[in-house]
Amino acid sequence: MQSYKDLESDLVNSSLNFIRKDISSLQRQMEKQLSSHRPLEAEQSLSARGVNTRYKTLLSLDENGKILHSTRFALKGLIANSALPFFEMKRFIQVQKNKQMDIRLSEDGHQIVAYSPLVLARAANEIRPSRTGAIFVVYDLSSEQAQIWSKVSLISIPIGLLLLLAMLTISLFLDQFVTRPIRHLVTRSKNLADGSLGVRCQILGQGEIALLGQSFNDMATQLEERFELSRQAEIATLEQKLLVTDILNSTAEAIYGIDLKGECIFANPTCIKMLGYRDIGELLGKDMHELIHYKYADLTPYPVEDCPILNVLRSGEGVHINSAKLWRADGCGFTAEYWSYPIEREDKIIGAVVTFLDTTDREKAAEVIRHQAHYDTLTDLPNRFLALERLSQMLEESERSQESIAVLFLDLDDFKKINDSLGHETGDRLLIESAERLLSSIRNGDTVGRLGGDEFIILLHGLKQATDARPVAEHLINSFRQHFLVGERELILTASIGISIYPDDGQNASELLRNADSAMYHAKEKGRNTYSYYTEKMNKEVSRRLAIEEQIHGALERGEFEVYYQTQVDINHNIIMGAEALLRWRNPALGSISPDEFIPIAEQTGVIIPLGKFVFLQAIVATTLWKKKHRSPFRIAINLSPCQFRDPDLVSFIIDNVNQSKISSKDIELEITEGVLLSGHDYITEALEALSKAGFSIAMDDFGTGYSSLSYLRTYPFNVLKIDKSFIHDIETSTANKELVLAMVAMAHALGIEVVAEGVETEAQLNYLKSINCDYAQGYFFSKPSPVVKLLMSSPEPQYDIETINSAQAYVR
Repeated sequence: MQSYKDLESDLVNSSLNFIRKDISSLQRQMEKQLSSHRPLEAEQSLSARGVNTRYKTLLSLDENGKILHSTRFALKGLIANSALPFFEMKRFIQVQKNKQMDIRLSEDGHQIVAYSPLVLARAANEIRPSRTGAIFVVYDLSSEQAQIWSKVSLISIPIGLLLLLAMLTISLFLDQFVTRPIRHLVTRSKNLADGSLGVRCQILGQGEIALLGQSFNDMATQLEERFELSRQAEIATLEQKLLVTDILNSTAEAIYGIDLKGECIFANPTCIKMLGYRDIGELLGKDMHELIHYKYADLTPYPVEDCPILNVLRSGEGVHINSAKLWRADGCGFTAEYWSYPIEREDKIIGAVVTFLDTTDREKAAEVIRHQAHYDTLTDLPNRFLALERLSQMLEESERSQESIAVLFLDLDDFKKINDSLGHETGDRLLIESAERLLSSIRNGDTVGRLGGDEFIILLHGLKQATDARPVAEHLINSFRQHFLVGERELILTASIGISIYPDDGQNASELLRNADSAMYHAKEKGRNTYSYYTEKMNKEVSRRLAIEEQIHGALERGEFEVYYQTQVDINHNIIMGAEALLRWRNPALGSISPDEFIPIAEQTGVIIPLGKFVFLQAIVATTLWKKKHRSPFRIAINLSPCQFRDPDLVSFIIDNVNQSKISSKDIELEITEGVLLSGHDYITEALEALSKAGFSIAMDDFGTGYSSLSYLRTYPFNVLKIDKSFIHDIETSTANKELVLAMVAMAHALGIEVVAEGVETEAQLNYLKSINCDYAQGYFFSKPSPVVKLLMSSPEPQYDIETINSAQAYVR
């Protein structure tokens, strides 16, 4: 048999090897758990080793020797040097320094004492863990030494056999009901410590070990639940961080953060790109004031102490700067709007976050809007608002200087006719060139503005007397004498000017403008292409025009309009062959209003469209009644305004209403002036061709007063030519007019066109027209315009009443 010393030596060696392996395994396991911030699992790993009853003491220490974990709960938190009799501080410090296990047999030989280094978890401000503690172990050999001693000291073999049998029985019992369950529990503890949170013990029975297994299972379940909650919380936190990062990276605003030194600690991609840098590395740690805010827009230095962004760090109050100059990496500046707010942590300011937008485009857009609000978009002249504002400023200055101001109201003559006939594009080009001519005709410091349409205002300041405005007005009139070249077309455009003087003609801007407007209308009545100073009489005339504009709306619905008819006579057969429909207006407030007054206003206001339809329908009724009563041919002449041709329903309206009546399209003569044809629009040509094809007679009215009438006669399907009354009036005294009328009649007949002479007032005029074979005549010599009742009472044969003729001539004059 082996001796006691041999057996004891084997026991010590095997125990030393076991402790080295077991504690080394525990060290690695706990360091892994501590580095993952799982202190509870580390404690459980240490506790699981405590199941081995030979470990009299098993605990972990921090770097100062304080007990972190222990199989004996009462020791937790105590200082090992004072709480444990076997603990040696010197060995503990040596193990920390050498980072190697120190394991020795105690002096009495009954215990093994071991110190194993243990790397602790890293602190919050550490990148890598730097603290080292230890695992302290006291392993008891006394029970096994006693067993060896008993074995060696047996006197007889039977006793030894009995003891051996008892030991085997006990060993089998312990293996079955203690060792195996404990080993199973240790294995499951290791699995749990390695992260397999789903492991559970399967220990049967009712003993303490079974209760320990159940406690293990309960602990594992709780750990698994807590781990799942922790995992979900970590995922949610990570997702929130990623979401915040995505938002910061995708926002259109530039965002950067600075620390207390004003140095950049964060910049989103928009900020990096907006400032012209390649990546965030070029910004981090740089003084943001020196990078983007170091000078003003005028390039003077921007002192640091005046920087609103950095002042936030001192005041703790956020700022909003609506417009400031920031600078990019390449040195170019841009206008920005920015917000700066402090970043606080635990009631202390640790930095600031700055958000800014590049407002360069917004500033440009605002400038465009400001310009558009004060300047005319077509001519780029000051608009009504700005012109009147400048006039108000001039009035304030004139009160101090005692000098006069002239307000010139300029209107382009017959511009609307050109605009309607040649199109708005041509009209716009004329307005632009007119504005240029006006600007070149005034003094420096004076103002030219566009009030709207074809109306302009010129403001002259520093005048000594009212007559000082005359040379400027004459120069403006002369500037329009040169023709306007629009494409290949040469156009003559004149202007009428009204002048009011401060302080004689008004004390404020609106009064001066109104009186200059009155003077301008007076200039038009004087023959246009001239200027006129303001008088009180002019104001009354303008007031009447405004009254007409006001009353003409709704006048048709109120039944104030009536169609009169002036007969047309077949000269060769001395018979009434038709009549011209003429519109008359009598208003309760204004009385009888001349067509020369209300027709232009009706065209300008658009009322001419319903008025034209009213005349047409009334004329159809009159023609139907005449033909029914006299059973003789009758052709009604109806005037069409240029504005009516812009009505897309004009042709269908005419054709449909004639088809629904009892007359033929041959009984309708549609009169147009040269102004209708000036534009050359396709829709006018198409309308005339459609009406001609439908059988309507097309007449050119006021022939001889235009510029291109001869070419129009060849281009358009005219059936009738009406010689203007201005030529007929002087044929008795003017040889030139006689020749002109003769040439007109001959030319028309050569083209197969009938001729109507307007304004026939004397028998001598009628006889001359007969002599040159003119077809028809119309005028006060035969009848003045009369209501439909009087027309229907007339005989088809014209009556020449000298008294009627004389009264008609007097009426005209």
